[in-house]
Amino acid sequence: MRKLKNFRDFKENLKSMFNEDIIKKSFLDLRRLFLSGLVSVLPIAFTIFSISLVFNFADRLPREIMAKIIVFFFSLFNKDITFEEANIPGLGLIAAVFIIMFAGYISANVIGRSLLKSIENWMFKIPLVSNIYTAFRQIIDTVFLKKKSTFKSVVLVQFPYKGSYSIGFVTTSSPSEILSIKKENLVNVFVPTTPNPTSGFLLMLKEEDIYKLNMSVEDAIKLIVSGGILSP
Repeated sequence: MRKLKNFRDFKENLKSMFNEDIIKKSFLDLRRLFLSGLVSVLPIAFTIFSISLVFNFADRLPREIMAKIIVFFFSLFNKDITFEEANIPGLGLIAAVFIIMFAGYISANVIGRSLLKSIENWMFKIPLVSNIYTAFRQIIDTVFLKKKSTFKSVVLVQFPYKGSYSIGFVTTSSPSEILSIKKENLVNVFVPTTPNPTSGFLLMLKEEDIYKLNMSVEDAIKLIVSGGILSP
């Protein structure tokens, strides 16, 4: 009898161990731990991956060019060196830095500016390339050069329909011809699109329909380009 009772106790304990609620709770705990680890690891992994992509992109092509130059230079002195030996990781990045500095030196004089302007005008004539170039140009000028913006202030307007709000930029007052027709003061507001802030909509609104924000133009452009991720 005692052995039978012990067996029954063991059986009950075994059932309690494999209870559906306990298994479900354990599964939820494991799932929670996995998601917590995923949230912790993904930003680090994506950061390292992005840096490696940028490094490889900036390093690969200049490195191959530099390796060919090194092989040619050594051949002039009857020194044998293979392309693989001259193809040193990081060499292209160093060369890219010097190329960028050289481009900065060229753009600082009149002839260089004229040459860059000609290249820019040529890029503007290509439909798809012009949109991409203009977008990147405006973002880089805003983030790095801190140029004085043609936008006067950042505002909030109801667009594209009532109850829906969009960020816009006040440019100037509306033309006198429009003012003479409407018989009231209107303000020109440019509402850019996401993620390309170079395209958008020109709205002419009453001042009472505009909500002025304390946000800087640079922060507003970052917000628009990132789709709301980079919130000031």
